[in-house]
Amino acid sequence: MRKKTACLILFALLFVSTLSVAVRIPQVKAWNGTVHIYSDGSVDPPSAPIHQNLDVYTLTDNVITTDDGIIIEANSITFDGNGHTIQGGSSGNGIDLTGTIYVTVKNANLQGFSIGIFAPSSNYDTISGNTVGQSSVGIWLESSSDDNIIGNNIQQNSVYGIWLSSSSNNNIYSNNFVNNAAQVYTTYDSINTWDAGYPAAGNYWSDYTGSDLYGGPFQNVTGSDGIGDTPYVLDQNNVDHYPLIAPLTHDVGITRVSESKSVVGQGYNASTNVSTFNYGISTETFNVTIYANQIIIGQTYNIELTSRNSTIFSLTWNTTGFAYGNYTINAYAWPVQGEMNTANNNCTDGSIVVTIPGDIDGDFKVDLGDLVSLALAYNSKPSDARWNPNADIDGSGQVDLGDLVVMALHYGQHRP
Repeated sequence: MRKKTACLILFALLFVSTLSVAVRIPQVKAWNGTVHIYSDGSVDPPSAPIHQNLDVYTLTDNVITTDDGIIIEANSITFDGNGHTIQGGSSGNGIDLTGTIYVTVKNANLQGFSIGIFAPSSNYDTISGNTVGQSSVGIWLESSSDDNIIGNNIQQNSVYGIWLSSSSNNNIYSNNFVNNAAQVYTTYDSINTWDAGYPAAGNYWSDYTGSDLYGGPFQNVTGSDGIGDTPYVLDQNNVDHYPLIAPLTHDVGITRVSESKSVVGQGYNASTNVSTFNYGISTETFNVTIYANQIIIGQTYNIELTSRNSTIFSLTWNTTGFAYGNYTINAYAWPVQGEMNTANNNCTDGSIVVTIPGDIDGDFKVDLGDLVSLALAYNSKPSDARWNPNADIDGSGQVDLGDLVVMALHYGQHRP
């Protein structure tokens, strides 16, 4: 009875909302009609702007319709909107996935329908990288649908962003829920996952009012991380534990810079580890430059990261030709196309003293104190409790006779 009542209420809302939708959807030049992709893989009508390559169906033009836009009955296919718009006349479904299995719908712009993407009784479908807006309901799942809804812009829908009725085990994250009349409707028997853990995070909700003062898996480490400190609760069975503070757009950054040692002898090597993160909604390829006191000491090209993923790379800095002194190390991720937030592209963390080989404590002289430090770390490796990376003067990965020889050659030297 509850489900029936809820549906009746929604349909009444849909009827009212279509009146406003009809007058605010701009028209675009496009192919007119409804496209069917039948269960045997055929496309009807043959004139439809669809290019088929095996199991991939790519839209080649905008579509305007006063009914349904794309009706998919085939399983195990990919429908690629290719950035084109599928525009309705305030009724029908933008894309109909009723009863489909293993279908991917991506890169489509759906505007002005009763329901943008309609997917009842669908299983293992993936809806990603789409913009679904200015409809009554953005995405509708019901009758035991269990799909992946990842990386979409779900915005300005006049009733709900997503409708979930008797549908569990859906993975819904990395989406932007922006200015929908209500973000989500769920029934009591719909239990779903709304985030991908930490630091992959959940979704952006335009009505989230939490703060971002802390970070970490438990949001108890001082320092913001772009994730809200408190969950976004839809109901007791549907919680986004890691809501995003800002919308997912195009955004890459540096999260940490760390050095293998704090003191290095002139002419020897030090390593710097750089942690990068893709905060954005799309896979990005970008470059990183590493500096020591604004002097370029290395560059890494064509780092590729999928949305909300990270990687760490290491750079070896040969200090030959660098003057004695204290060098601040920082890394800069060059902005990607469309990136607006560049505050996190630069990261400075720590410093390295370039000094006389054999100077372990960085006071620019090789003396008894350095010899004691080497003796305490002698025969140690990085996994040992006695390990002192500065005592590994020659960078061999072990404090041994080689380091003692270097120290002996420079013993007693100082600057000035």
